[in-house]
Amino acid sequence: MTTDPAPPKLRRSRRQGRKDLLRALLLAPLLWPLGAMLERLREQRRPAPLALPAELPQGLSVSGSAIVHRGADGAVQAWSA
Repeated sequence: MTTDPAPPKLRRSRRQGRKDLLRALLLAPLLWPLGAMLERLREQRRPAPLALPAELPQGLSVSGSAIVHRGADGAVQAWSA
């Protein structure tokens, strides 16, 4: 009586798993610089902070280059125009 260590399908999936692991290990060092570059681009496109006047009316209004909404509870939301 002979026994096979593993069926061919199982051997192929192990091989494929190793290839995926090696591929991930080779690509991992590239992800950190890519993430840093994308973060720098995001910061460059972020608009400069805008000081809002304290006497903003309730509802929608335009203040400088921002559209501002002050709710009934006093919460303020602003969007870059």
